[in-house]
Amino acid sequence: MADATPPIIDYSSQPSRALAWGIHLWTTALSLVVWLAVVAPICFIVPRFTIIFRDFKTQIPALTKTLLEVSSWFSAYGWAIFLLLCLTIPAIGLWIDFHAPTDKSIKRYAGVTTLIAIMLYLVLGALMVIAMFMPMVALIDTVAGPTK
Repeated sequence: MADATPPIIDYSSQPSRALAWGIHLWTTALSLVVWLAVVAPICFIVPRFTIIFRDFKTQIPALTKTLLEVSSWFSAYGWAIFLLLCLTIPAIGLWIDFHAPTDKSIKRYAGVTTLIAIMLYLVLGALMVIAMFMPMVALIDTVAGPTK
């Protein structure tokens, strides 16, 4: 009988591939959460402010006007375009993974992608708060009347 020793299998590439798919799933989920956190207020909350500002004939700043216009555009068809943009981040990551499949590049991609998504959420959230609630404070002051 011949020597029946099992062949030696190199497992060094498998953890990298599993890590890559885990990171891609994480960034896809994070992109979708950012999409929901940005699109939901623009499509459902901002239009209510439009009615309030129109009823009181309030003079609103340019940032608020821009946000109201973006809201009406998003309500029509912009949400789909933004969804595609959010999903391109993981797609770029897959492309990077297949062209530079090292653990270091995958971890760097995950960190950069996560940072971009979080920064996008924070900036857009802050702009929405400033654009919508600051004119509301001025409107409440106007309705309340001058202080004596």
